[in-house]
Amino acid sequence: MLNIGLAVNYLLKNNPNITSQVGRNIFPLGVPNVDETGSNVEYPLIIYGRSGVDPDYYKDQSKKDAVTVTIDIWAKSYKQVIEIATDVRSTLENKQGTFAGVRIQESEMISASEAFDLPAYYGQILTFEFK
Repeated sequence: MLNIGLAVNYLLKNNPNITSQVGRNIFPLGVPNVDETGSNVEYPLIIYGRSGVDPDYYKDQSKKDAVTVTIDIWAKSYKQVIEIATDVRSTLENKQGTFAGVRIQESEMISASEAFDLPAYYGQILTFEFK
């Protein structure tokens, strides 16, 4: 499941609750200097990336990877970052099915933390495990 980012991207960008708050500001791995239109990227935004893969092989040669993905959410207000984090959690947790060509058997949030970055950006860092 090295391609889990494709499914995460698809799920986040197809949730109207999330896109109504962040627009298209959902990025893999980091934030570009400008968006796809050439404009400066504005807050709020979401960054996602695979943070680990734990392969599990079976005697019949099948495998079921456990993949961790970290979602960083940044906004200019604490209230807004919490609202977005709540929507992200409900979008990614307990997912099953095929999304953007990636089959997800199960997913769960395994940790969450908060951050603050000067001058005034509030962060939520959510970690999910997908199988």
